[in-house]
This record gives sequence, C-alpha cells and structure tokens, in this order.
Amino acid sequence: AVVAVGSQVGDPSTRPLHEVYPKLTALVTQDEVAAGQEAGRLALGLLPRDRVAQIAIIEGAPGFPEVLQRAAGFRQALDAARARYRIVASQPGNWTADDADTACQNILAAQPDVDLFFNEADDMAVGCARAVRSAGSHARLIGIGGSRLAMVSLEAGKIDGTVCYKPRELGALAFDALYGEVTGR
Repeated sequence: AVVAVGSQVGDPSTRPLHEVYPKLTALVTQDEVAAGQEAGRLALGLLPRDRVAQIAIIEGAPGFPEVLQRAAGFRQALDAARARYRIVASQPGNWTADDADTACQNILAAQPDVDLFFNEADDMAVGCARAVRSAGSHARLIGIGGSRLAMVSLEAGKIDGTVCYKPRELGALAFDALYGEVTGR
C-alpha cells in the first residue's frame, strides 16, 4: 500500500486533484489552488491601491504540481478582486531559504520597485526576507505553510503573512488510509 502525502502524483493539467493516481491507496494533501487563493487574498491588503502593483513570485521547484496550482490560485484571487497588478518576475526558489534569497536578490537587482513577493513556501519567504532587507526594499512578503520559523518571522515583522497548513492532520489521515488498506477496514 502506498499513500502520497503533501504532493499530487501525476500531471495536474491532465489529472484533477480529486482523482487519485491509480496505483495509490490514497492521496492526502491540501487544496493547493485554494492555498494560492488565500495567499492572494492576503496580498490584497498589502498592495498599493494608487497604482499598478509590481509582484514577483518565488516558485517552488520545477516539476512540482504545487508550483502551478499555488500560482494559479494566487492570480485567481487577485483577478476576482479586480486588483491592479503586474507579475514582473517569477523564479524558482527550490523550496529553500538560500535559493529564495538568491532569487529575490536577482529580481530586486532587475526590478527594484517590487511591491510584494509571493513565496510558494514559508522557508522561501524567510530567505527572501533577507534579500529584501539587504536591498533596502520595502517589498511585502507572503508565504505558504505556517511553519514555526514563519510564525516567528511574522511576529518579528520580517514577513507579512502565511497560509497555514496542518501537517499533523495530514499525517494522521495518511496513517488512517494505510491502516485501512492493510487491515481491510
């Protein structure tokens, strides 16, 4: 028995999230589009209202379904609210603080007027925050995950928001699915 946790198996452009890959017992994950939408709703309160907002996206790693799903949800929320924005850059941060720091440095060198960085994971938001501070930028930062480090960074004012997940619940659901498969319950 195999259960996928936290990441969709298969191509999200050809297989809907609710359609579990045939060789899996179960898929235990969160709705990544909804997470992106919630991040977009958080962004709405942080964007300038007097002009077109300049937004940069720090993606996870290429090939992960979450990268496309989170970005799509983010844009959907901004579009639904008729926000005036432009995505000025999008680079992979490979889910790590260090790679996100580098990606944000590169983006800020080319686009110093970025208003907001949407980081597709909290570790990347924390890394991006270092780049923003080093550059003297006032860009706002949003992440996804609700990690302990993100909560500390949020309380310290280093990042501006995160969309929280409940990893314990994902683990419990995965265990229940495996147990049910093995025991026939």
